[in-house]
Amino acid sequence: LNISSLEQLNLEGNNIGDVGAIELFGSLKTNTYLKKLNLSKNKLTNACTPALSEMLMKNDTLEELYLYMNVIQSEGAITLFNGLKKNNSIRVLDLSWNTIGANERGLGKAFFELFSTNNSLVHCDFSFNKISYQTTEQAAKGLEENHTIYGLHWLGNEGYIDTEGFLIPSKRFGPEYITLHPTISKPRIDGFKCVINPKHYDKATPKENCWIDRKSTRLNSSH
Repeated sequence: LNISSLEQLNLEGNNIGDVGAIELFGSLKTNTYLKKLNLSKNKLTNACTPALSEMLMKNDTLEELYLYMNVIQSEGAITLFNGLKKNNSIRVLDLSWNTIGANERGLGKAFFELFSTNNSLVHCDFSFNKISYQTTEQAAKGLEENHTIYGLHWLGNEGYIDTEGFLIPSKRFGPEYITLHPTISKPRIDGFKCVINPKHYDKATPKENCWIDRKSTRLNSSH
C-alpha cells in the first residue's frame, strides 16, 4: 500500500489488527501528506498503542484520527494520550465505542494532563467507553484549563456536557442508561461536524451539547 502522497486514508472495517496497524504507524512517522486517518472497526488493542503514540510524537501533519469501535482499554488510552501531549497537529479524535473505562487505573490523571496541556485538539468523541464518575471528575478539571476543545462527546460514560459546554460528572446517561436503551445510537463525528444516520437513530438518545454542532466559538464559556 503506497500512502506516500495520500491526504486521506479510510481503512474502516478492514480488520487489519494490531500487526497491520503497527506497520502503518511506522510508515507514518515521517509522512508529510496524510491529514485524515480512519482505523475504525479494525480490532485494534492496547498492543498497537505504543507505535501509535510514537508516530504522533513525530508526525506533525496528521489532523484527524478515527479509532471508533476498537477494543483499546485504559492502558492503551494512556499510552495514546502520552503521544497526543507531544503532538501539535491532531485536531479531531474519535475514540468512541472502545473499552477505555476498563481497568481505569491512572486514566483520570491521563485525561487531566491531556486536556490541560494539549493545545491542538478541537473535536473529540469519547462516548460509550464506560468511563467512571471519578475519571470524569479529573477530566472535567483538565477541561477547565483547555482553550481549544470546542466539541466534546461523553455519552455512555458517567458524565455529560451541559448547555454551557462544561463536563459534568453524573451517572444519568452512563452505562446503566445505555443498558436500558439497547438500541440507542448517536451521531458520529467527522471533522468539525456530526453525521446522523437516520436509519439507526433512536429517540431515546439524549441531546448532546456539542458546541461545534451549534456553530459556537467556544466550548468553555469561562475562557
